[in-house]
Amino acid sequence: MFEIGNSLREARLRQGLDFPELEQATKIRGKYLRALEQEEFEQLPGPTYVKGFLRSYAEYLGLDGQLYVDEYNSRFLVGEEEAPFRPRRSSAGRPQHRRIESDVVMFALAGIALVTALVFVAWRFGGSNGD
Repeated sequence: MFEIGNSLREARLRQGLDFPELEQATKIRGKYLRALEQEEFEQLPGPTYVKGFLRSYAEYLGLDGQLYVDEYNSRFLVGEEEAPFRPRRSSAGRPQHRRIESDVVMFALAGIALVTALVFVAWRFGGSNGD
């Protein structure tokens, strides 16, 4: 067991890096990097973000990102299983929406076929009279 925040801070200081530089390199906002170093994980949007930011930050500092994620899981997510992501489904209106799209596509294809047939007939039988 090790201190997540302290080891991140020490690695950053050893390399002489500051937050604006890290923010640019990792694409993680400085306030979130500070929260990681202070182990104030509640400041981050959620456990998934904590894990992703921990991994990215640790690996940028040359550390084993998975080790930090595992430590976070064992210390802060004990007994808390993250619910799997399930997109919301709006059953009302959704099948009707697809039906309308399907009708529009069929109507457009029929129109294209009709125009193609008219052009063919006009070309085939339209010819010039030679006058």
